Amino acid sequence: MASKPHLRDQFLFGLNYAALFSGAAIVLALFPVWLKGEGFSENEVGLILGAAFWLKVIIGPLFSSLADITGRRKLWLAVLAIGYFFVVLSLHQVTGFWPVALLWALGGAMFTTQIPISDSISVLAVRQRALDYGSARLWGSLSFIVVSLLAGWYVQGGENSLILELLTWCTGLAVLAVLFLPDLRSNRSKGSKASFWEAFRIPEFRTFVWIAASIQASHAALYGFASLHWQAAGLSESQIALLWAEGVVIEVLVFAFGRRLLIKLDIIGLLSLAILGGTLRWFVMGLTTDLVWLIAIQSLHACTYAATHLAVVTFITRRIPDHLGASAQGLYDVMAMGIIFGGAMWISGELYGALQGKTFWVMGAMTVFSGFMLLLNMRKIREGSAAPSRAAD
Repeated sequence: MASKPHLRDQFLFGLNYAALFSGAAIVLALFPVWLKGEGFSENEVGLILGAAFWLKVIIGPLFSSLADITGRRKLWLAVLAIGYFFVVLSLHQVTGFWPVALLWALGGAMFTTQIPISDSISVLAVRQRALDYGSARLWGSLSFIVVSLLAGWYVQGGENSLILELLTWCTGLAVLAVLFLPDLRSNRSKGSKASFWEAFRIPEFRTFVWIAASIQASHAALYGFASLHWQAAGLSESQIALLWAEGVVIEVLVFAFGRRLLIKLDIIGLLSLAILGGTLRWFVMGLTTDLVWLIAIQSLHACTYAATHLAVVTFITRRIPDHLGASAQGLYDVMAMGIIFGGAMWISGELYGALQGKTFWVMGAMTVFSGFMLLLNMRKIREGSAAPSRAAD
């Protein structure tokens, strides 16, 4: 392993994350607003958004396994990015619930599967080229902030179609960024297996995934209905964009100082921080839409998302062998942003029409449940995360 990260690698990985999360900014902050503007009800919005997470249960394992079996992670990442680009182009041409739902199920699944495969390539770069993951990943967060703010300003008072136009440009940029990534491949010993289910068979990783995935899935109501909830409360598009960006500003600090946080808190501490922050965040969001309070609690995104994500990447880097890296990332992502998240999104859609903001309390209950799971399995996770990762089995 190189002693210092190469500046070119840092730039290219940072560019990939920046392009990827510019699209995420549009999807999270404005895509539900676009769906609502197209005439879909809250229940239909929840079903359309949830469909992507359910299909991801198939798309995620398929592409993660292909990435590990062939060793060509960049290739499959490019296939996903190009496919997603053409799906977004197709959204310009269709109307009606089923055409939009089916297209977004495919496109959303392809988009969110890009993230764990990108992370698996980054983990390889951490091991092979001493990439500073936090420094590269924070460019995704910075991109999210800038695009959220500019997009909110750009579409305010304009045609609904502007949102889809912005998403199209961002997905095109993501395709170009992937093509410039280095084509890193894992080292596998003869006879070693690369399988999605091989990663699942590691017991401490399986337990860790359930806990971390439950924390991440508690964001379902936020991603699906926060923008609509705030818009109904009288907040403007620019104020909503500012709230999304503000949460990620603090997230940037977590990634920038990730190594120091790991020294002080380690994996158990990071998960505990996420659980405590999530419990407070979802409780307050269910109580008020006052802008001052919303600004205060959006900073807790650093706990609920960033701390959990840093714990996941660290656990995989320490415990999972190279040839299972994409499969491990994919397994976590299928649980966090597929099975559990899809269920939470569906529940949010069913509840939001009746409960409105109190739907966030259900997400808070998920976070509390994660806390109990962590207490029961703390020793297993601590011992598992201390085990050295293997280059090959």
